[in-house]
Amino acid sequence: MIIYIIMKIITYIIIFLALTLHILLAEEDLMKKADNYFAKGKFSLAEVFYKKAIQDSPEDFHANFNLGKIYFIQRDHANTVKYMERAYDIDPKNEILFYIGNSYVNNDQPEKGLSTYSNLIRKDPDYADVYLNAGNIGLKKLYNKYLTIVHWEKFLEIRPDDPQAPNIRKALEYLRDPNFILRPPKDGNPATFIDKSANGDTSTTNIPIFADIKGKDLKSKAEEKYNLKNKKTITTE
Repeated sequence: MIIYIIMKIITYIIIFLALTLHILLAEEDLMKKADNYFAKGKFSLAEVFYKKAIQDSPEDFHANFNLGKIYFIQRDHANTVKYMERAYDIDPKNEILFYIGNSYVNNDQPEKGLSTYSNLIRKDPDYADVYLNAGNIGLKKLYNKYLTIVHWEKFLEIRPDDPQAPNIRKALEYLRDPNFILRPPKDGNPATFIDKSANGDTSTTNIPIFADIKGKDLKSKAEEKYNLKNKKTITTE
């Protein structure tokens, strides 16, 4: 009788292990297919398999993170934030906060973007691209000289030899001038500076170098291929 019970227990254990192995192999197969489609830039197909993987394993960091990246590429901002936040809860990597902040900015929510960037700065004070993007928000979204100056100065401190550094330095020369005041664009025209003279007269000046200072978004090789194929770029502007 005891032997019979032991054999039954062993049988159940074997069945359990076999089912577990089958599930694990199935999940691994889903992830392989999803990653393969993602690498080829076939994001609609990759999305399907990542979602299936998440249904089987909701706490899978890789599936949530890559699905968030897919939505980021597709400019589906709500879903980007949804899946990136899930990934962050599983493994709080700094680059995830950068994706979330960029997604808010791309969705014309600069205040939320700045809040997310501030959180990232507290975690990693030397994350240079955060300062670059925050400066762009101050200049092009909130028209706040102080925000732009503070963040771009910090960017130059961390990355003084960046290819955009010369243009940023030129821009800061204008921004530091108390006679120049940022104002929002009117009638679809680009943002301008108001030059306030001593006698109270004003004149406006467009400074074209600002158009050359680009915010940074994280891109994978698959994203680069997708953007090239579709002639699209993803920036925080």
